[in-house]
Amino acid sequence: MREIVFISKNEDRWRSIERHVNEPSLLDPDVLATEYVSVIDDLAYARARYPKSHTTVYLNQLAAMMHLVLTKNRRSYLRSAGHFWTYTIPASFVGIRKELLIVLVGFLFMAGVGYLAGLPSEDLARTIFGDGYVDMTIANIERGDPMGVYASMDGLAMFVKIFYNNFQVMLFVVALGMIPIVGVMGSVVRHGLMLGAFHAMFARYDVLGTSLLVVWIHGAFEMSCLVVSAAAGLHAGLSYVNPGTFPRRTAFVLALRRSVTVAVGMIPFVFIAALLESFVTRWSTMPLALDLAIIILSLAIIWGYVVILPSYLFTSGTRHVRTLDPAA
Repeated sequence: MREIVFISKNEDRWRSIERHVNEPSLLDPDVLATEYVSVIDDLAYARARYPKSHTTVYLNQLAAMMHLVLTKNRRSYLRSAGHFWTYTIPASFVGIRKELLIVLVGFLFMAGVGYLAGLPSEDLARTIFGDGYVDMTIANIERGDPMGVYASMDGLAMFVKIFYNNFQVMLFVVALGMIPIVGVMGSVVRHGLMLGAFHAMFARYDVLGTSLLVVWIHGAFEMSCLVVSAAAGLHAGLSYVNPGTFPRRTAFVLALRRSVTVAVGMIPFVFIAALLESFVTRWSTMPLALDLAIIILSLAIIWGYVVILPSYLFTSGTRHVRTLDPAA
């Protein structure tokens, strides 16, 4: 790459980083550390291609300034838990925003496919859930208690089992990023089909409304966590396939770190989903207004945290979205 092209491609980012060095207290330390890695990478490239140029001298000075700031303020970077949950995790959500859109669209599409494929017969539902579960559900519907399965188990035991299972699924979906694209999107297809086939099973017996209201009391958090975790896994996988300006290994390590942070951010929501499914979903005769209030509030909370809060924090002032993902 010619030096003029190299400068043109990266100058705006370098200037942005330079401003952050002058006001490091206003920036998330993780972002500053990530920017430092990107400058070191650019400096190594410049030293190899343009060893005596002014560009190399400038990058060397910028890297030295960043190292001084990182060393001088090392103690201040031991942030409180509040800072981690209000800045570090939202910053990671910004980093996976493209993958989040891909996964969300894919999941909703496959849920639609599963619903349409499950309407004509119960074959898809039986393939996915097994004959035992489908037969039990049909028996509950005929008995006038379509969602009776949720009240058939002790609440505490149900909570432990559901939380462990959902937590395991979340980690597994993130880990599928090790199989770039195919692994994660295969999981998205499977879970989307499951959701669609599940609701189609109830629609065949004219109790779709009941299933939607009852299931989405906990499903708002549960399905959202699944989508976000899958996006985190996809982000890691794509970084290996397309590392951008970073070496492949560096890009993958940075993306994997971001994905793990996203997974940590989902843990409280997985916990709440298990609580709701174990102790609230079983009350299938709650007033419609209360059902809707829980569902709407749940969706507002998790998507507000995943989308709205990061946009608010990192698209204005010094916390601009471009500072969060130098590999983008």
